[in-house]
Amino acid sequence: MPPCPSPQHVANHTGDHACGGMPIVVVVMSLLTPERAQWVEELRTAMPDLVVMRSVSGYNQTEARLALRRAGLRFHALCKQWERWGNVATHASRFLAFEWQSRCRVPYMALLEDDLRLRPAFKATGRLHDWLRRTACGHLRRCGERCAAATPSRAKCWTCLDGGAPANRGTMPCYQAAPADLVQLHHFGEGYLSSLAGSRTLVQRFLKHGIVACPDQQLNSPRFMRIRLARHECGPPWTMRAGTNRGDIVRTNGIACAEMVEMKTGTTNQTAVGECMRSRYGSGWRRVARRGERLSSSTRMLAWLDRAETPR
Repeated sequence: MPPCPSPQHVANHTGDHACGGMPIVVVVMSLLTPERAQWVEELRTAMPDLVVMRSVSGYNQTEARLALRRAGLRFHALCKQWERWGNVATHASRFLAFEWQSRCRVPYMALLEDDLRLRPAFKATGRLHDWLRRTACGHLRRCGERCAAATPSRAKCWTCLDGGAPANRGTMPCYQAAPADLVQLHHFGEGYLSSLAGSRTLVQRFLKHGIVACPDQQLNSPRFMRIRLARHECGPPWTMRAGTNRGDIVRTNGIACAEMVEMKTGTTNQTAVGECMRSRYGSGWRRVARRGERLSSSTRMLAWLDRAETPR
């Protein structure tokens, strides 16, 4: 984990805004391969004081399992057909980031992936921080009607969800909602913004509920951890270098049923392994069990995605 930012580092990003300033520290998660380190340096030109946090690697099964154990996160389930070590690593990386914010008492943290390519208008120093403050201020604390993001006129860009509310009252106009635990900066999981109070809530809920879905679904669907989420649905100030579901996760190894059961229970209970294989392979599970489970390679997974996304 990187060291905690100094008070001066935080103060440098307070800004002058209708909300009275929001000291946002930008954290970029990266595997820091040569290519990705170059991407981080490109982001640094727009955000000189960004904090770089090395992600847990899903390419290293041992590292992913050890990170999960050290974090104290219990494993329950991932999305069907997406049981891959990259998802385990992403969960661990995000939890560690929120834990870092809570431990270091960072007032506001923007957590970004490293494969963002900033649009030209946001490459100047300070422009992204200004967008973050202007976009999210009304959702992380009460700022009054002077904050544009909190007013009805901006409602079309936002969806506010309360995972602890009854199903028929879980969605509400954002300018009426309580401050969010987490702001989702676009449709997927490339960027989040959290307050210190929100990060503490997220750490508590992660430890309480464990891993129960894929990383984006678990954060973006607040019902999983009973959090309050504000989702920004208008265009973000970046584009993605990799297409949807074409990043690192799909290229990591799949998790065998025996490994899934071991992470859940701490044992390799054969009955539980058989149930997992029946669920995964249907009527042909015994044949798979006899020859040994051969998980689909990333190449086959990408081909499956291509077929699933091809219009018929």
